[in-house]
Amino acid sequence: MDTIYVNAPKTIWDYLPVWLSAIGTLLAVITSLYFSRKGSLIYGKVNLQKQERSIMLPILLGPPKRQFLIMSIVNAGFRPFTIVDLGFQWKTIKLSYKSGLFEKKEIHYDPTDYSPSEDLPITITDGKPIIYEISLSVFIDRFLSSLEKELKYSLLISLRSYKFYVKTSHGKVFYARLPKGLRGDLFKRLYIG
Repeated sequence: MDTIYVNAPKTIWDYLPVWLSAIGTLLAVITSLYFSRKGSLIYGKVNLQKQERSIMLPILLGPPKRQFLIMSIVNAGFRPFTIVDLGFQWKTIKLSYKSGLFEKKEIHYDPTDYSPSEDLPITITDGKPIIYEISLSVFIDRFLSSLEKELKYSLLISLRSYKFYVKTSHGKVFYARLPKGLRGDLFKRLYIG
């Protein structure tokens, strides 16, 4: 007895619509999972700038100029996060024989030490910036004094390894490199005197 197939596919082209619909369904599921997860992630942007401003004083010679370090932290995502720690981090070579050659060092930064600022922890909602402004000379003096204490038993790798960090309550850490002008000022004060 012979078997007769009705509307049976005969070529590979007859399977193409089935495969395309399966691939389309898979891509739709992946896209929906991506967008649902993207809204729950924490995004932050950290920026450091060195600015020079004129200060208006009643002096006949003209207004003197002062330099400031501006630290701005912006929530670039949709989920609010809480800043729990600010500071500076760099890599050193350890001078001791104990485990590991490289070591990360950190200096905690307290914004209320430099200028009247908001205390930590502080919560940032979406799109809201937090800006800290510090006199550059005060910042460099305090930074170098705390750096000298930390560098007793280690060597600096490079001033390029210095980063400003922002730690959140969710465990996420955002970094920003020091601007070139500030690195130059630190180099002059640290090595030249």
